[in-house]
This record gives sequence, C-alpha cells and structure tokens, in this order.
Amino acid sequence: ILKTAGDLAGGDLNPDSFLQALDLVGPIDLAGVPFASLGPDKYDASDALRIGQFDPSVGESGRLVPVSDLEAID
Repeated sequence: ILKTAGDLAGGDLNPDSFLQALDLVGPIDLAGVPFASLGPDKYDASDALRIGQFDPSVGESGRLVPVSDLEAID
C-alpha cells in the first residue's frame, strides 16, 4: 500500500499528497482480507462484514465467535 500510494503521489510525497494518492488506489489485494479497497475518505481497506456473537464459554474471558460467513459489502 505504501509503495502504491507513494508511486501515485509522485515526486512530491508529503502527508497531503499521500492522502490524495490513497483516494486513487481502489481495490487492493491484502493477505487475509478477501475484499479490500481504498478510496476517497476511506482508509480502512476492509470491504467485508461478518456477524459474530459473544460466547462467554470460549477461553478464559470469552470471545466473539463468527455466526455468519464473511461477505463483501459496498
């Protein structure tokens, strides 16, 4: 992501040009994230949602357990 944004920002890489470049990235491939993109004011990359439920019987303090498949969101 840094290389792509740096290339898009051009020779004058600074915080503003970096954010402007992130706005242009679009869909990206990230390990472990099947649906991901960056765009205008969207810098979190994840384009997926899964429903989870807290299960107090898991582990020492309980944890969130998936109850749905991971699905792409728009």
